[in-house]
Amino acid sequence: MKSHVFTFRSKVYFECNPGFKLVGDKYRQCQANQTWSGRAPTCKPIDCGRLSTPHKVLIVSETGHTRFGGYVKYRCKEKSYELIGSETRVCQNDEQWSGVEPSCQIINCGNPDTPANVKQVNITNGFNYGSSVEFACEANYTLEGSKIITCGETKEWSSSAPSCLGELYGHKPFDPFSLVFSLSLFSHLLNKLHDKRIQMLTFTRNLSFSSMFRPW
Repeated sequence: MKSHVFTFRSKVYFECNPGFKLVGDKYRQCQANQTWSGRAPTCKPIDCGRLSTPHKVLIVSETGHTRFGGYVKYRCKEKSYELIGSETRVCQNDEQWSGVEPSCQIINCGNPDTPANVKQVNITNGFNYGSSVEFACEANYTLEGSKIITCGETKEWSSSAPSCLGELYGHKPFDPFSLVFSLSLFSHLLNKLHDKRIQMLTFTRNLSFSSMFRPW
């Protein structure tokens, strides 16, 4: 009751304590016949009603009642699923449960990034929890990192996608034509060196022979 004045035409307003709702007139007015209008209201406990339990959702804890302040806490039954919606719902003063109804959907890590020259060669169970992705390199590249990664319950892959290293990263891919050219060049240089050595020996011998007949 909000008013303490009880003269003619005065009004007395009513409200309930938290957790209760008013049933009846919100106010009563003093009339000329010295009576109050309407009837005395009552306060009824707020009750939000029973909540249903969605598929694959498990109730972890609850107050055991659906009145004001009561709560229900949820999680998914299987660890391969994640909870979508409200983890906890509370009965409010407006007789409505807070939040939204939860649901459980399978964990999905999404398609992992695939760097240049890397390809996915084997995928199991899409990109869902427990699935794996196997990688390989394009021709003439070398794999560096995890060949196989797995989707975990935190919605993250066990590791990042590998990279494939080639010429630009200091690992020059094998080229048989380059090898033949290199060997030919090496052989050519050896021959040139051999010729130079023969020329030097010939020059030295000629020089020694000439000095023997030089007049003093």
